[in-house]
Amino acid sequence: MLLADSLERARSADKEKLTAAVASSTFKADLMPYGPTKFTNGQNEGARPGVMQSLKGDIEVIAPEEFASAKAVFPRPKFT
Repeated sequence: MLLADSLERARSADKEKLTAAVASSTFKADLMPYGPTKFTNGQNEGARPGVMQSLKGDIEVIAPEEFASAKAVFPRPKFT
């Protein structure tokens, strides 16, 4: 979504124009567990790691807490 937005604003696939469009972006996607994506010197200033764990055959977010869909299970149960 960020790249599509940047391509639209750059109106080109030219590397320099696209890089400038991405660099000037502040992009908010509700599916990611952190704030808006904003690049400063090539680094995403809004990023936060998401921690996931496979529980009962489903991938669940266990951290950060405000985005968790399940609590972490530790130690991991043995498979039988």
